[in-house]
Amino acid sequence: MNASAIFDQPLGNQITDWVNSIPNDGLLHFFGLLGAEYLVPTSVESLSDVLSNRSYQFQKTSGLHRYAVRFFGEGLVVQEGNKHKKNRKSFVQVFNQRQVDKLKPILSSKASQIVKHVSENCVSDNEKGAKLATINVNEFAKLISLDVMGIIALGIDFNSILGQNLEIFDVFQTLFSSNDHKKSHFMWHNSAPPSLVTMFPSKIDRQMETAYRQLRKSLEQLIPEKLASLQSTDLSDQDILTQIACSGDFTQEEIIPQIVTTLAAGFESTASSLSWTLYCLAANLEAQNNLRQELREAKSTKNALSEEDYEKLPLLNGVCSEASRLFPTFAMTLRKAISDTYINGRLVHAGTYIAIVPRAINRAKHLWGEDAEQFVPERWIDRSDSTAPKINPTGGSYSPICMLSFLYGPRSCVGRSLALAEIRRVTARIVECFHLQTASSSIPQPTGWLSSGPPPDLNLLFSPVEK
Repeated sequence: MNASAIFDQPLGNQITDWVNSIPNDGLLHFFGLLGAEYLVPTSVESLSDVLSNRSYQFQKTSGLHRYAVRFFGEGLVVQEGNKHKKNRKSFVQVFNQRQVDKLKPILSSKASQIVKHVSENCVSDNEKGAKLATINVNEFAKLISLDVMGIIALGIDFNSILGQNLEIFDVFQTLFSSNDHKKSHFMWHNSAPPSLVTMFPSKIDRQMETAYRQLRKSLEQLIPEKLASLQSTDLSDQDILTQIACSGDFTQEEIIPQIVTTLAAGFESTASSLSWTLYCLAANLEAQNNLRQELREAKSTKNALSEEDYEKLPLLNGVCSEASRLFPTFAMTLRKAISDTYINGRLVHAGTYIAIVPRAINRAKHLWGEDAEQFVPERWIDRSDSTAPKINPTGGSYSPICMLSFLYGPRSCVGRSLALAEIRRVTARIVECFHLQTASSSIPQPTGWLSSGPPPDLNLLFSPVEK
């Protein structure tokens, strides 16, 4: 029995070791608690069957569904079958490339505000005489992402990075942040009979239910206000809440969990990816210096980068993609076969659990090479023309499916383009203006259960770049 592989920390760590040490034909097999059967897809073909070709034959577990609906509402992430197909189409429209392009100036403006805020917090170091700011990168990135998602999803800038509206930040921390207490909480909800869970509510149950009620109440008040103030007939100019409310695809009761899901993705997932990107640069000074040089050269004849530049700079994209590859927010997710089906030609019986492990696939040596567990931004750059390097969209792997940080297929993250646009802009502006250093020689490991992020005490040192 290998039940510990499902509850391992960092999440997916044991399975990553298996993928890189056990020969297999595209599937790993093990038994968990009470003889439950688990399969881990490890090849492009197996992953394609689970995530694309037969994706709706593998559904989220009933325990996860109950947990998510109770504390976050029935948003797109936990919906299945025809309901998911229908609602995903609405979200794809909201997050299409034209919409994302319209939002990029907002992201750049917020990035500039962040730089100004950090500069104001740099103080002289008594020993070295240089200015320095010690930043808790985990909280820092969450404050940034909360502000961005407030603007994009609700049309409200919480300015939490400036210390405003921190009660909203506390609500989001209670609901969406992942820690050891949440791990035990989640395991209890998934292993105990539902009647027992209801009979013995925990302190975390009450805290999360209170936070969700607060968020619902705010959204219930905001929706009529947003609709009443709507003046433009072009919904693409509006925030996500207004677009969804006016789409006609959702009732008001259905709108709220969809918005909560959107806010959660921006708050936890994007913040985690941004945190790890900044950490990877602080821990790899050569990559940081090379990126700073790329940014200087790109704006050598102008005052600022254009919005198009951020998506075209090879090293900037390579750094952000590589950090996301090594540290996926959702390191492992479970599905369950709802009927007898096949994965890469192998019969899979109904009730079999499928462990999709982005951490393992993203670090698999048979897909990425012997340096799969190392930070190598260059893998995302095509230098076949030495005079004009360009982005390598697959990072040198066999297929786009080898990069599972945003999953793949009809269950993939609809906000991927927006998240990456935010990470690129914030990263670029920070590296332009600050030298980043680690505050400790210890190597941080991802923590969390539903999602994985940097440890809560991860600090980085920011010092201004001399002009």
